[in-house]
Amino acid sequence: MLLHEMDSANLFAGDDDPNKSEYLAMTEVKLPMLQEKTREHLGGGMMGAINVSMRVFEAMEMTFKLRGFNPDVMKKFGLNSPSRQRYTVLGNVRELVRNTEMPVKAVVQGRLIRMENDAFTRDGGISHDYQIAEIDFYALYLDNQEKFYVNLWEGPSGLRVDGVVQYGNMARNLGLA
Repeated sequence: MLLHEMDSANLFAGDDDPNKSEYLAMTEVKLPMLQEKTREHLGGGMMGAINVSMRVFEAMEMTFKLRGFNPDVMKKFGLNSPSRQRYTVLGNVRELVRNTEMPVKAVVQGRLIRMENDAFTRDGGISHDYQIAEIDFYALYLDNQEKFYVNLWEGPSGLRVDGVVQYGNMARNLGLA
């Protein structure tokens, strides 16, 4: 069994300037959770209920925390920026058993909808928590290999795991492939 541990990360908020890295200010990032929607089914003769997959995702969110004030990120707040923007997280992953390193890359497209500042303390300064919602695109690459790809506008063809379309039959049945 191998153990892959992410030991460092960097954030680029928006694709407008590839030099605007947040690696000095970022202290935390949480990538979107992938969770299928389910509905409960209890047939008249069944002895118990079952949660049946609806084959769609719950709405995705991403959060991150930056130290101090960050005017470049703050101006992306939803009221001032109604369009979705790209957020890219780059990281270093170590495989601890073999002592090797590989890149991880996550790309999210969504809107910055929440900024919340922590309480200021004299010895800790201040930080801000940010939330990205209205996510319509998410891709995760591990060692430059596509792990997850979600594009909500591509219909059933817009979900791939390890490069394989997950709902290919559905896409063909709907005339979309």
